Amino acid sequence: MANNTSKEYSTKEISHMTDIAESTIRKYALLLERAGWLFLRNENGYRVFTEKDIFIFNEFKNLSKKNLQVDDIAKIIASKHKNAMAEAVTERQENLDVQGVSPVTLEKLLEKMDMLLQENEIQKQFNQELLRRLDQQSRYIEESLEKRDQHLLASIREVQEIKLLAAAAEEKKKKWFEFWK
Repeated sequence: MANNTSKEYSTKEISHMTDIAESTIRKYALLLERAGWLFLRNENGYRVFTEKDIFIFNEFKNLSKKNLQVDDIAKIIASKHKNAMAEAVTERQENLDVQGVSPVTLEKLLEKMDMLLQENEIQKQFNQELLRRLDQQSRYIEESLEKRDQHLLASIREVQEIKLLAAAAEEKKKKWFEFWK
């Protein structure tokens, strides 16, 4: 899929240009895609990269030196470069060979994709809220169990003290000659 406006690069070429291992390029690309970044694909479905993508990988490499988690870096980069991504998508749409797909059908597909992306974002927010609530519930349960354990230990100590006092009182009641029995 030759793009007329910019050169396309393979994973191997990007690896040499950015001094990032090919496997790491693939990993970063996957994380970026999960965060919403779109890469070109060739006829075989393999990713191909542009000059903009080289910049993104270099930025990813630089941020990873700051001990940030790679998932977070991908989200930061994707959100930071949404405008560039939108331009790239528009450019890619203009260069698509639609082979009999009507513009109306293509527009419907794009609308559906936007709707799915919005639903995905809503789902992510829901999942984050659910995780927050699960954390709260987990803390509540841990605190409740800790209080229960403390109460049980206090009760056990109290019972032991009572038994010791009762045994001491019983010992005092024994007559001196019963001691020798």
